[in-house]
Amino acid sequence: MIVREASDSELEKIVRLERICFPGVYSYSPENLMKFISEGVLLLAESSGKILGYIAGEVEEISRIASICVHPDFRGRGIGRTLLKEFEKRVKKGIILIECNTNNPALLFFLKNGFRAFGMASLYYELPFNSSRDAFLMAKIVLELP
Repeated sequence: MIVREASDSELEKIVRLERICFPGVYSYSPENLMKFISEGVLLLAESSGKILGYIAGEVEEISRIASICVHPDFRGRGIGRTLLKEFEKRVKKGIILIECNTNNPALLFFLKNGFRAFGMASLYYELPFNSSRDAFLMAKIVLELP
């Protein structure tokens, strides 16, 4: 498996994976995913030409992970952890933030990988039919070691 930066030409495949991992209202639009490719960071985990997962976000003074997903057929194999480590290499030094809804299975993944909850955002995720969901605000400090 390799981890590499996504290119514009792969948008359709990324959108397909996004809709498998986050069906319905949770999916990022193709326009938002393209913005991560062109202006942020979108890394792909790939094996034998097949995209297994991705991580998308912004690397700045305070960095943010917007999305991480691994195809359901390939979960539990360390792909998400590898993607997260590659994202952290690009951050080098600073803080990484993520918002994680309170009943998201990824919450445990982030806790196991060094993130800590530091707050709660009420009604953070808007859902159809005037519904919403709270989110944990999570952070991890990344230090570049010699």
